[in-house]
Amino acid sequence: MANDFTDPFVEFRGPLPREHIDIIDVIAQVTPGATRVSIVRDWIAERIDLEIKKATVIERVRRGNGVGVEVSRRPSGVETDINQTRELLNEIEKLVARGKGK
Repeated sequence: MANDFTDPFVEFRGPLPREHIDIIDVIAQVTPGATRVSIVRDWIAERIDLEIKKATVIERVRRGNGVGVEVSRRPSGVETDINQTRELLNEIEKLVARGKGK
C-alpha cells in the first residue's frame, strides 16, 4: 500500500511517555464512544487549527493587513493605527496562551 494517497489516514508510531498514555486512557474511558486514537486525533486537529490561526495573524501583521475585514489605506501604504496594533497583540497573546493550555 505504498504511496496510496486516496486513504486520508496514515499510521503514526513512536514511543510516548507512559504517564501521557495513562492520561489519554483515562480520558477515553470516561468519554462515551472515545478511543485513544479519537482523543489524540481531536487534540491534533485542535492544535493544527490553533497553529494556522497564529500563523495567519502573524502573516497579517507582517504584511500590514491587520485582523479586521477592511484596512484603511493611503497612497503611501497601510494606515497604521495604535488601536489596531493593540488588537493584533491581544489576539496573538490569546492564541499563544491557548497553545500553552491556559
